[in-house]
Amino acid sequence: MVQAVRPNEEPLYSCTVLVETLTAHPDEEVVSFGNSPENAREQAQQLLISHYGCPLEKAQQLAAQGTVEALSPWCAASDR
Repeated sequence: MVQAVRPNEEPLYSCTVLVETLTAHPDEEVVSFGNSPENAREQAQQLLISHYGCPLEKAQQLAAQGTVEALSPWCAASDR
């Protein structure tokens, strides 16, 4: 069995944001996902605002400092 990339899948990005300044927990982070780097950052901002009560300006600053990574397209098993 081999892993094959599934066709017609949109790219997926993650945005990882450290939230130590909000929680005082040094290893705590928020990970959000989106179909573009900008969308992943926007999702992180919304999560910071809704879950942590973070003001918009601070959420934008933290999301801008976050790390955005492209994730591999979903794979499906394929017999060869």
